Amino acid sequence: MTPLEKLAARLRNLSAANAPLPGKKDFIFAERALVRKNIPLLPPAYVDFLKNCNSFRGEGCALFGILPGTQNSLDIVNINFAAFLPPEKEVVILGENEFDFLVFCKTSGTYLIIDKEDLEVLEEYTELEKAICNILKL
Repeated sequence: MTPLEKLAARLRNLSAANAPLPGKKDFIFAERALVRKNIPLLPPAYVDFLKNCNSFRGEGCALFGILPGTQNSLDIVNINFAAFLPPEKEVVILGENEFDFLVFCKTSGTYLIIDKEDLEVLEEYTELEKAICNILKL
């Protein structure tokens, strides 16, 4: 089991209500919706993560998943549509805490922790697991 799979299993065990794992059609729907709004595709590592843990909400933090057909605040499409980040940033929001977003930057191929207010980059990671631990304060 990879470290990311272990983290996904740990988060599923911590979650009071586990969302159903997305199917192939759910991923296609979400990717098409994001692309239509000029939001980058989900990174492959996050897609793999969602196959094991489809969203998470903890104390003041969240990881977004694919929850089609709902107005769920944990749906990755809904949050990216509502956030209105500048398209030139070429980022897709994957999670958040009270003060920051966890995003994937298409241009650099890295995971960033950015301040919600001024969009300043606070941390940069090449590994998804470390970025998730930062945003969830694990």
